Amino acid sequence: MITFNRLNLLFSLSGFFLFSNYLFSQSAMDSVQQEMVRFIEVSNSNAGILFGMYNEKTGIVKILTAGAIDKNDDLRVACPITKPCVAYMILKEGLDLNIKIDKWFPIEKGYTKADIISLRMLLYHTSGIKDFARVVKIDPYKSVTPIETINLAYQNQILDFMPGTKYQYSNTDYNILGTILVKTKNKSFEDLIREYFGSVSPTLRLDDGKGKYPRGYSNPWPYHWSTTGYAGGLISTAEDAMKVFSFITKSPEYQQMSEWIKDPEKSNHLIGMGIFAFDNFHNFGRTVYYDGDMMANQMFIIKIGNMIYYFHTTHQVMLEDLINFSYKVISLVDNQ
Repeated sequence: MITFNRLNLLFSLSGFFLFSNYLFSQSAMDSVQQEMVRFIEVSNSNAGILFGMYNEKTGIVKILTAGAIDKNDDLRVACPITKPCVAYMILKEGLDLNIKIDKWFPIEKGYTKADIISLRMLLYHTSGIKDFARVVKIDPYKSVTPIETINLAYQNQILDFMPGTKYQYSNTDYNILGTILVKTKNKSFEDLIREYFGSVSPTLRLDDGKGKYPRGYSNPWPYHWSTTGYAGGLISTAEDAMKVFSFITKSPEYQQMSEWIKDPEKSNHLIGMGIFAFDNFHNFGRTVYYDGDMMANQMFIIKIGNMIYYFHTTHQVMLEDLINFSYKVISLVDNQ
């Protein structure tokens, strides 16, 4: 049973196709429309899906939305945009990646093995520091600062493993990196985002709980908007999300960010600094990407050749389902 106004959805889709039909054959138009409708129909009235494309060669941006989301909404772009930005800024600052973090988080204050944990380990998620998402209380009405998440997950805590010996995703690593940036530059994180990315992505900023969010977002959000901090707390429009991802992947720093290490548990998965790659994404070969799960919604960004593709839901779906959906849509529009 369709739980939203199908007519409005089809009108929204038709507007997109009329504007950009040179990208699609008629069969591709019909197929994408069917995929969009199918993806939304399986959920509730708050369901929404955004699909964006950015052509790096032409600068053309195309955005399709269906359901409870609009193309100019402030999206919680989370880890897929925030972590690449943090990694880029660390490298742009020319910080020695082998320096140990006890300079900022001294052992005598309870920061376990800070004298052997390096910036490089944080960037690659090989520090052994617990992910704060496992220990911070879920509360939509209680603000949480980055240093509070660091202290809860790290200060006077046992590490999950010896630093540098394995990979384990940890949001705490990037809150530490963001804190180091703030201390090193003696500027706020908001000022740093404006300084590095303001000309590229003017809507990119830290979430303050006052954005023009998609109407399909849950209210209240499952946790306070401040909780994700420097690890995933940025918001922006879809267009600016794609443009900043493109900017970073075309920068000189990207060469270092993409010094891949193999994920020992996933044969097709490569780990970089603030980014990931599929060794082979279906028939598209090696592709840089980032997926994200905010509990209440999911997102996926991927670069294939000179195209950036971005997908964002307003509702909770299985992340694997979103990635599978993205492959179907990209296959329909690629090389049309």
